[in-house]
Amino acid sequence: LNLIDLQNYKVLYSQVNDEPEVISADNEQFLIDHGLVRIDRKDGKYKLSKAVLLLFGKYNSILDVYPSFMLDFIVKNKASDVDYLDRIYTSWGDENPDNIFSFFQKVMNKVDTLTPDTFELNGLTRKNWKNSFVRAVREAMVNCLTHADYHSRLAVQISWFDKRVVFQNP
Repeated sequence: LNLIDLQNYKVLYSQVNDEPEVISADNEQFLIDHGLVRIDRKDGKYKLSKAVLLLFGKYNSILDVYPSFMLDFIVKNKASDVDYLDRIYTSWGDENPDNIFSFFQKVMNKVDTLTPDTFELNGLTRKNWKNSFVRAVREAMVNCLTHADYHSRLAVQISWFDKRVVFQNP
């Protein structure tokens, strides 16, 4: 497992659920308590589930089980553009995310910077569109990543264009 990603998740979990003790909790116990490590019926020992591998695994370990694992986020002005303006994808290397959790975090940070802080005035009331849009993209990305077939040879791809966002999963 990528222990940095697991620790970052535990920090996020503790903040969302107001459980600061989770941060210092033993990693194995945390995974057991949250159903990410299960008892193998054959030998009675705790083993990582495929879900925890996809969520927090190191890229090489994920490829051992899912040889075509690929998450890809590209930024282009138009779909017809050959070159992309920016890209985040799972791969080896310190700059690339290893797994679903680190990919999600990096992409959401990028979405936040790419989304203009636009608003609408209705009399004296200001309605901010950025927060609603970022929430909608987050929900669509969670659905795209959750419902993907990671045994497929096709990548999960999220494409950010000037006027739209396209989510594709096998």
